[in-house]
Amino acid sequence: MFKRVLILGLIVGILMIGFYNFFIKGWYVFKNDAKTPKEFLNETTVANSVYTKDSLQLIRQLKVLLSNRIGFFHDSFYSDSTILMIDTIVYSPMKNKLAFNVITKNPTARQLIPDRDYEWYFDAATFIGIRDSGDFLLQLIGSSFTNSRDLHSLSKEIRKDRFEKFISENKKDDYRFNLNDIRFWNSSIWKKLDSLNRP
Repeated sequence: MFKRVLILGLIVGILMIGFYNFFIKGWYVFKNDAKTPKEFLNETTVANSVYTKDSLQLIRQLKVLLSNRIGFFHDSFYSDSTILMIDTIVYSPMKNKLAFNVITKNPTARQLIPDRDYEWYFDAATFIGIRDSGDFLLQLIGSSFTNSRDLHSLSKEIRKDRFEKFISENKKDDYRFNLNDIRFWNSSIWKKLDSLNRP
């Protein structure tokens, strides 16, 4: 009889822990990883010519990082033939700061275990930058996305993550706001640029 009560108690305890983790804690995390409230949406836009000019400058600077194997590009999977694409740029209201997603395109032959069903694979990352004369001071932020088989799916995935899920549960963390949140531009994440190694 005692064994049955003990086993039943253990089962109930496990079920309660599972219920808490799945329903209560899970929804708590989901609540923190929410879309930016409408009143805080950043509506800043720039002229197409500015966007194009900035995109080209960012590519030039990223190519320097790539050729020197710095930061995001330190892996041997990248080479001088890696194709760099600016996916999205968002600007601060003063337009002196920006955040952008970059997607890389590499042949699958460069993977550790090549996927022979596909010719290319794609990685993605996010950088922040501050204008500095004609250049930008750049810093990699957040996690990266690797080994995607589809460019368009990866583009959607990183945008959704950065615009809807970038918020951390930890309120002391740098990632307190999504990239499309007006409050992002004054957040502590910009302190990361203090120790920047300019390319």
